[in-house]
Amino acid sequence: MTAPTPVIFLHIGAMKTGTTFLQTLMHENKENLAAAGYLLPGERWVHEVRAVQDVLGGGPGYPAAAPNTAGEWKALARRMIDHDGVASILSMEFLSLADPKRARRVLRSLQPAEVHVILTVRDATATIQAQWQTTVRNNSRVSWPDFMAGIRRAGGIEGRFGRFSWNRALRSFMRAQDVEYMLDTWGRYLPAERIHVVTVPSGSDRTVLWDRFAGVLGIDPGVCSELPEEANESLGYASTELIRRINMELGRLPHTEYNPTILDFLAIPVLAGRREQETTARLDRATFEFGLAWNRRIRQAILAAGVELVGDIEELPVADVALGRAIEEDQAPPSADEILAAATVAEEAMRQLITRRIRRLRKQDVAVDPGDGAQRVHLVGPESWTHAPDPVTAAVKDIAALSRRAIDLNNRLRELRLRTSR
Repeated sequence: MTAPTPVIFLHIGAMKTGTTFLQTLMHENKENLAAAGYLLPGERWVHEVRAVQDVLGGGPGYPAAAPNTAGEWKALARRMIDHDGVASILSMEFLSLADPKRARRVLRSLQPAEVHVILTVRDATATIQAQWQTTVRNNSRVSWPDFMAGIRRAGGIEGRFGRFSWNRALRSFMRAQDVEYMLDTWGRYLPAERIHVVTVPSGSDRTVLWDRFAGVLGIDPGVCSELPEEANESLGYASTELIRRINMELGRLPHTEYNPTILDFLAIPVLAGRREQETTARLDRATFEFGLAWNRRIRQAILAAGVELVGDIEELPVADVALGRAIEEDQAPPSADEILAAATVAEEAMRQLITRRIRRLRKQDVAVDPGDGAQRVHLVGPESWTHAPDPVTAAVKDIAALSRRAIDLNNRLRELRLRTSR
């Protein structure tokens, strides 16, 4: 008797379309999914991230692989191919970045499975600001006005080659949000009936997105009964601007140095907790109209591809109706007082992080000089920022100096882990 063909669902993104919610929901209900016959192949989501980094192979425009990821994709793929239940599910938005060569590599490595691709799409007027924040949290130094001006280039001739543009805003937007390219890339190797586009609902009820996603999987949505806590990773305008300026002071850093201190600590959760206290960066009229035009382009791409549409195409609006409230022409940048309020929180948090990392080193019997902490960095300090010629610059320099110290301590911790794992 012939063994049944394994079924694998690849949720490839796009970015900023509810991917974090879906990934968290499924991993928090991993046992329930397993009981229903569905495999999440990574022990934790981070293992799936590392495996996808491995198969994409790095290079310009692709996430650099974390240390020791070689072979992780091969092992993950084998688990999915060998699964004898209903199906395997891999949700990782880095897959949306794949060019045709990399998409073919992924699909060939999963033979002889029946592979389905799920692409979640969302109203561009709701994703543009979130995309800017994401780039800043990942070491970008592009300001909000420059980001808006850059992505609008996607509507012209530059958009045809935007994935390779010199303009960082345009390049990051096209790589993350060019649904037409994603559909064409994966549609070269999969029949249309095995590509599923799920629209993200515009309301606040997150379960609607899961209901639609579960429908594609062929599973009862109630299997995932444990909803994750509301996890809004967005930042206010002032906090995002503060991180952008810190990025300018720090310069380019490897993700292994930047992420543990700035992305995963300072941005989230420290400054994300201030979101309700700060104003939000808002679209200007030209960028809002670009977003509507981009939605029209996404609609046309979906219809032309002939793929399965789950949801409502009208959730990608193309007309300026009540959405006009999202516009603020000539929005003033955050004031010095707003940035300094965020900086005060960031400075204290960074000092605490340094103290914790020193303690961890000492617990491993690593000698750390008594003055080898935050106090070793010669700082102006929050109490003196307002007396500096440029208070914001003084604050940024202080936090960047603390960040460098925290990064150095984390490098020592990482080296210690690598030595003990050998």
